[in-house]
Amino acid sequence: MKTDKNIQDKVNQTLDVVESLQQVKVSPFFKDQTLQRLFDKEEEKQTFWSWFTPQLQLAALVCILAVNVYTVTQIKNSVYESSVSTFASDYGLDTSTEDTLFNL
Repeated sequence: MKTDKNIQDKVNQTLDVVESLQQVKVSPFFKDQTLQRLFDKEEEKQTFWSWFTPQLQLAALVCILAVNVYTVTQIKNSVYESSVSTFASDYGLDTSTEDTLFNL
């Protein structure tokens, strides 16, 4: 019988606690604020290419173009003339009249 009384006391205490609970008042913008924080954190994770700003992209493009123009002009000035004449003489495509058959 004593256990029944203890159980009843515990049930009464639990019901008293439940009755004393008040309704929680939540801001009407709580959901919006929570979702905003959630999405802000996801956007911050995408920082792999963030250091490659448009100014840096432009500077890299100018450097690459300058190196390419310099290389092309150097090739045209030195290698192109010698390699074309070497190629032409190796395959008998010289435009000079010294080695042609008509000059015999």
